Amino acid sequence: MEDKSAALFVALKGPAAEILQTIPDCERNSYDALMGAVERRYGSEHRRQIYQMELENRCQKANETLQEFASEIERLAHLAIGDASGEHLERVKIQRFINGMRDMYTKRETYVNPKPTFAETVSYAQTRETAALLSRPAYKAHRVEVETPDVMNEILKTLKSMAEM
Repeated sequence: MEDKSAALFVALKGPAAEILQTIPDCERNSYDALMGAVERRYGSEHRRQIYQMELENRCQKANETLQEFASEIERLAHLAIGDASGEHLERVKIQRFINGMRDMYTKRETYVNPKPTFAETVSYAQTRETAALLSRPAYKAHRVEVETPDVMNEILKTLKSMAEM
């Protein structure tokens, strides 16, 4: 064990060697203490916690499609809890996807009609979003009337004369 700690101690160069300053002198010969410091600085557990926070707080952006949002949720879920069981990972992805959706109609419809897989949930949400877009009334202007400058001048004169009274 001392040989491993000595080899690790010597192998640390540049910024990685700076972690030695975070270890008390009495623990610098301990392989476990050295590996613990390396893991805290560069290890995946720290990054995993960051990805978990990003996943928890991720919401669909204003210019982001449901498919783009779903891809980002899937990426973050694999980084945050990639070693979890497939079933657990699916549940987390589905829940984060639904919670982060921007459109309330699509969110509600997707939530009340649960699907067993993430892919089916995304597909269903896309169908609901499309249906919502197609069913919204389209407002069209049929006729636009424009006031002529002469009419506006008459109105202004009338208002001025009324203000003088």
